Amino acid sequence: MTGEDYFQIGLRLLEYPDEAKKYFKTGAELNNPECMLKLADDFGEGEAIRWVIKKLIAEKNYEAALTKLDDYAVDSEDELRYETTFKMLDDKWTAGTISTDEMLTLADLYERGKGTEKNPQKAKELRDHVKFINTSFAAAAGDAGSMFQLGKMYLHGDGAEKDIAEAKAWFGKATQAGNVAAKTELDKITTFERLFLKPESELDVEELRHLASFYRKGSYCPKDNTKAEKLENLANFKETKAEADNGKPEAVYEIANRYLMGHGVEKNLYEAAKYVEKYSKLKPENYSKLHELYRGLSQGFKEMAYRAKPPVEPSKPIRFDKWGIQI
Repeated sequence: MTGEDYFQIGLRLLEYPDEAKKYFKTGAELNNPECMLKLADDFGEGEAIRWVIKKLIAEKNYEAALTKLDDYAVDSEDELRYETTFKMLDDKWTAGTISTDEMLTLADLYERGKGTEKNPQKAKELRDHVKFINTSFAAAAGDAGSMFQLGKMYLHGDGAEKDIAEAKAWFGKATQAGNVAAKTELDKITTFERLFLKPESELDVEELRHLASFYRKGSYCPKDNTKAEKLENLANFKETKAEADNGKPEAVYEIANRYLMGHGVEKNLYEAAKYVEKYSKLKPENYSKLHELYRGLSQGFKEMAYRAKPPVEPSKPIRFDKWGIQI
């Protein structure tokens, strides 16, 4: 017999509940959905109840699933209830139809690992997004403090995608509304843009270090420690070069080495030679350092001369004809 047959027999035996239940159970074992539903609705069978709920979840009929959970008096802490709520809210989040209160509920489920795997980061993202939405409404209504907070959210990517242009716009509106903190942030962004657009070769020592600090923090640009280090090296070079040009022996020696080795500046043997000569006049008695500098120059120019030589064509093999005469 089929599951449908067992279901029909069970219906006829409803006046004998125990007998009917046996037939519904057999039909349920054959995966008959009507038998499962009858066992859940009329007999309160635990496994049948869970099967009915899971079927409704699979069909994305979440409201009906929640209603059934209440009808069957399933415990409020039952994992199946959490699973139903999570999947319903997650689908709403994906579709963009979720309310802020529902977002907070979804965040709580992620935080506690109920109905899904525990994910504190996702919970934070949802709560940040709720804060972003509420702040956006308040800012649009003209609240200066909310305008400033919205600018910071765009600046740091809290609750929304990071957007420096939007941050600048909201800081500007907050400044016009009298928010002093927003004016400070707006000035920092303006400073970064000015330094960023200026050629690095034209930046002075303080400007280079200021720009490097922006890259270190990633405040108004993507965080980039490599770029920051490059700017800091250039700042150190310019600072030391200024001291060398003013005749400080230690600085002259360092700049000569930097040009020799290409540390913090492009390698330049001719510039190195100028500072080596200058150091020899400032510190003629320092034989060891002078010897080191001259040896570096000598080696550098030898390598330069070697690289400048044109390649030598390989000699052609000597060939003779059958009479022994060279071809």
